[in-house]
Amino acid sequence: MPFDFRRLMPSFVACFVAFAAVVGALQGRAVAAAPIVPHIINLGTQLPGRIMTRVVVIHNRGSHTLRFRQLSTSCGCVTATVSPHTLKAGGTAKLRLRIVTHLDAGPASISALLVGHLGGKAWAREWIIKYVIHPMVVITPPAGALLSTQAIDLGHIKRRQLAKPIVLDVYRGSYPAHWSTLACTCGSAGLLIKVKPLTSRRWQVVIRFPNLDIVGTHDCRLHFSFLNHGKPLAYRLEEDLEFSVRGTLSLVPSSLLIGTLKPSSDYHTDITLWSADPSVTPRFISGRPTAPQYVHVKILNHGTIARITVTPKDKREALPGRLRFLVEYGKTRVVMHENFFAYILKRHGEPVKKLLVPKVRT
Repeated sequence: MPFDFRRLMPSFVACFVAFAAVVGALQGRAVAAAPIVPHIINLGTQLPGRIMTRVVVIHNRGSHTLRFRQLSTSCGCVTATVSPHTLKAGGTAKLRLRIVTHLDAGPASISALLVGHLGGKAWAREWIIKYVIHPMVVITPPAGALLSTQAIDLGHIKRRQLAKPIVLDVYRGSYPAHWSTLACTCGSAGLLIKVKPLTSRRWQVVIRFPNLDIVGTHDCRLHFSFLNHGKPLAYRLEEDLEFSVRGTLSLVPSSLLIGTLKPSSDYHTDITLWSADPSVTPRFISGRPTAPQYVHVKILNHGTIARITVTPKDKREALPGRLRFLVEYGKTRVVMHENFFAYILKRHGEPVKKLLVPKVRT
């Protein structure tokens, strides 16, 4: 299954702690003279995973030149830029915010902080962006499956279980949109999907497997669309459906937990194929990763080995991803997947970016 980026939440927490330190330092030094009064940007009701932009005009109403020194945000879900960096008295600048709404339902509050110098004094402005997430639908997977904000993981399925359909229960969410019909399609030719309306607030998505001979790890993307009396809404919802079929063919090892890597050295490992049928010799035809700038796949020994090379280069953080292999098994071709995860360390002595806090003259 794809890596749930909530596993990387510690890095977001560290970003928030650094951001809070800036606020605390500014307020601790200057709160008696000029406390920071946050400006509220209320986005209201939003759908999960939406991208939106906001532009804020900043005026220099003082009699001195305003120089911006640092711009930071409390969450990786919002990025900010400001231009120009220097404002003469009476000038204006634009703060551009790019916001990706959270995937989980409920209220959200994120911040952007801009600090600088106005003449010989510290200057700071804070914007708090608020919104509430209401989903269009709520999906309930079958018993034993895992549902995250990233995917529906059906886990391991025995080949004989492919003869039974998989049923997803879908309920109308709390987002205030008018629609009457739910549609669902899949880009994979290996699945048949039918939507059964039960009530005006509940549907069943029935998934069948026309090919009962598939093995290995598979995934497909479900595309949900919503129609109001035949007219489709602009919003689309995409969910990854993942499952692993236990059969006569498997990858060895089944996943790559690479661990920590130094940026100065490459990592190499081999993946092979195992067949429970000794009369059939499987072979790799091709392989490609989701991060080709850092991970490379080379097929060796007439397709019996897939050699994986990880080159850290300028990467200094978590590196999750997936390998996709096209395999020949007898007279058929099978697509197989394998997850990988690595963490690239910083070089010894490599500086860590620090937030600049201007000194306040008293």
